[in-house]
Amino acid sequence: GIHRYSPNVPSVIAEWMYLSNYSEAYLLSLDSVRDVEAEAIASAILRWYLPNEEGYGFISQFIADAPSSTGGFSGCVEPDLGQ
Repeated sequence: GIHRYSPNVPSVIAEWMYLSNYSEAYLLSLDSVRDVEAEAIASAILRWYLPNEEGYGFISQFIADAPSSTGGFSGCVEPDLGQ
């Protein structure tokens, strides 16, 4: 919903691990694992937006006007974005 209905709001979707998976939940309880995950996400965001960084991938804004076949967004509750 954030990407579809708020195209001017920078956002990132990141999937770390699943709390429902016992071994992944344990790993997420470790400060060192969370630190590495946070660094990886921050580094990826910087590489994406900084043109001199390896991995630069900025593309023109793309706004989909149809569901992406990933389960859709009907029934989703959108957060108040203060607009």
